[in-house]
Amino acid sequence: MNTSHELPSRYSRKVVIIPEPPECHIWIGAIADDGYGRYWHSGIVERVHRYAYRWHHGALDANTVVRHRCDEPLCVNPAHLEAGTRSANRNDATERGRQGSKQPFSVVDDALVQVASMRIQRTGLARDRFDDRRAQFRRTPGS
Repeated sequence: MNTSHELPSRYSRKVVIIPEPPECHIWIGAIADDGYGRYWHSGIVERVHRYAYRWHHGALDANTVVRHRCDEPLCVNPAHLEAGTRSANRNDATERGRQGSKQPFSVVDDALVQVASMRIQRTGLARDRFDDRRAQFRRTPGS
């Protein structure tokens, strides 16, 4: 756990805080094909929500997963992240209707569109590439 709680500016520039509930902190940096953010630091690449959890809450062992209370895979709000087991994470998926499907962009979908639009303007990311990726992870009602 970092006692300063001041995240590196390189990290902070890639996070947009959504002020409306559920108040997710959305990662707009690198996003892997599985829908989770990726962060490169200290010569390694890892899921950004694991990095955020460790920064605010302390060490994680390799067998511990970081669960999203908000069900948003791009959220790095430390209040939305909790350590748990793979079993508990699977139970969450079953209870919340996510079992057998890819992670959805579900909770802050409209905000993600706005964030992505800002990122497209800033970085030149092709709009059709973003739309394809978003469609890949979006859950449709009843699925």
